[in-house]
Amino acid sequence: MNFSSIIRKNLICNLKKYLSIYFINTVVVAMLFMYGSLMFNSTVIAQRLKTSLYLNIYIALLGLILFSVVFITYSNLSFLKYRGKEFGIYFTLGMTSKDLSKLIFAENLSILVLSIVSGIISGSIFSRLFYMGINKILVSNPVKFELNIESLVLTLFIFGIIFLCNNIFSIIYIKKSSIIDLFKSPSKKEISKNNVTLGFIAIAVFIISSYCFPKVLLYYYSYTKVYYEFVLIALMLICLYVSIGSSLDIMKFIIKKLPQTYNNNILVLSNLSYRFLAFKNTTYMVSILIAGAVFFSGMTYSVYAMTRSELDVRLPYDILFIESNEFNKIKKNEVIDLIKSSGGKIQKYSGFEYIDILEYRYKNGKLNLWRDNSSIISESDYNRHMNSRLDIKKGEAVNVTSLKQEYKFDFPDTVLAIDKNKSILKLKQDKIKEIEESFTNVWISSEFYSGNAFILDDEDYNIIKSAASESKIKQQHLIKGDINEITFNSLLSKLRQINKLDKSYWREATLTGTKIGGKRGVKEAYRPIYKKQQINLEIEDNGMAFFTMAFIGILFTTTSGIVLYYKVLSDIEDETQRLVSLNRIGITDKEIISILTKEMAITFTLPMIVGGGIGFYLLYVINSINPMVETIMKKCFFIFLIYLLIYVVLFLVSRNKYIFEIKNRI
Repeated sequence: MNFSSIIRKNLICNLKKYLSIYFINTVVVAMLFMYGSLMFNSTVIAQRLKTSLYLNIYIALLGLILFSVVFITYSNLSFLKYRGKEFGIYFTLGMTSKDLSKLIFAENLSILVLSIVSGIISGSIFSRLFYMGINKILVSNPVKFELNIESLVLTLFIFGIIFLCNNIFSIIYIKKSSIIDLFKSPSKKEISKNNVTLGFIAIAVFIISSYCFPKVLLYYYSYTKVYYEFVLIALMLICLYVSIGSSLDIMKFIIKKLPQTYNNNILVLSNLSYRFLAFKNTTYMVSILIAGAVFFSGMTYSVYAMTRSELDVRLPYDILFIESNEFNKIKKNEVIDLIKSSGGKIQKYSGFEYIDILEYRYKNGKLNLWRDNSSIISESDYNRHMNSRLDIKKGEAVNVTSLKQEYKFDFPDTVLAIDKNKSILKLKQDKIKEIEESFTNVWISSEFYSGNAFILDDEDYNIIKSAASESKIKQQHLIKGDINEITFNSLLSKLRQINKLDKSYWREATLTGTKIGGKRGVKEAYRPIYKKQQINLEIEDNGMAFFTMAFIGILFTTTSGIVLYYKVLSDIEDETQRLVSLNRIGITDKEIISILTKEMAITFTLPMIVGGGIGFYLLYVINSINPMVETIMKKCFFIFLIYLLIYVVLFLVSRNKYIFEIKNRI
């Protein structure tokens, strides 16, 4: 029998063992291919400057690539450990480490080729369904279905890296293992050496770090040093790892205070304690996977679900357009007549003059540019616009924002300037007050920043105005009423005509924050903002973000269950010996099943509680500055229930398979 026949017979005889690895690789190849085809899609690329669709896909693909490399490498290493006895037999038959490395290389290559072929085929088939799901969300800007060579190259490249990593780790594992180690590897027990005191300390530090994290994160806006956040994140990750390792010992310590409960579960606790160090790394990794799934899918779902209500706050007016010395020079009466003649109704038409200025703030004793397109409004103009009675003294300012802010913030000393070489007004910290009023639409473009401004005394404002160039002085037009598409398009056509722009300009709405470069970008930035268009655009954009992240979240959750599934099944042989011994001393089959169910329940429940709890907490931290945080968290809970359902199904499958295998061996 030659070496190639050994490889062939080994693959045939162990076909069932390889099916799981093959299935995982195939699924990952298919997903990489689908997301790759979407990222290199011509429609998506054409829209990347107008929507965040490309960015969402890019981020999701990066996460998928990182996950693929780590998870598949981890699965293969676990599979190698599970096959320890098989490798030990090969050594006793005269194989060398070099021969065994060749055998593993041939196996990995065979699985790689088969996975890529079946993954590309299944990815091509399911891509059409994938695109159909996406286009259910992207109604106004559907993505054309297409498969491209770039996605194939990307998939082959990523799996080439995975193949290389697997072989390097396999060679290291085989060379470092003796025959005795290989025979013992599937059933090698690691006694937990965790310290209960250290566990309590780790939990305490984790809780303190978690409490401080949102404080530091929100105070960052008042110039908290950035590295504090990373220190707290590192502390939370380290303490979480230690806490998971000590969790069972802590549980035993607590349960011992309840003698009857402890005695009823002594076999379960003793066995888990004996093995829990081996489960620590797996539990930690699974907890992080679940936390990521809950956080990212929950965050994108909350944004998607709250899109309309958030835009009602962010865009209180139906139309906003900016008039400068070069663009959109139109009189108010002309706009009113145009809207009425096209069937629209105006409830309120207001606006105000403002000046673009540079805003500098002191940080750590140094003056730094904070924003290059801040705005200032005169006291009288603001009072007329808002029908208010602000009284601002000379040398003072009121910073007004249209969005409610929950975080605490102390304004530093601030300098307002017309250009980099000429400061106009210096404002001391105690001379700046803050108010929150929906005075305009919140909008960010390359040419203006709307939604936040300094209100100055008329005298201070006029001093700055006299020093400012004509291009810096602008006018906001704000319209609220019954404005339909026909009315808006009439206004759009009129302003395009006034600006002498052809029909290639202002064809589509863009998301806030989108900045197109060059001379064309300047003209595109002055396109009027229409609330109904923005709602549709952002619902599609946020819906796509949720779709991609939910897809990844389901993958993470399913994978975490599969990781635990293989981890538990790899202990079947060793567990059989223990259960046979229990059977001999009078433990019934029913009691054995009860013990196994409790052990697996603890193994599966801990990561879901830990990971789900962390994911929910991070969601709360991110959304804590949102006044609708309670509504958002309730909506995110439904996402968690879906993942929990997937997890419960995987637990039941694992439990039934585990008990079935045990019964056949006892």
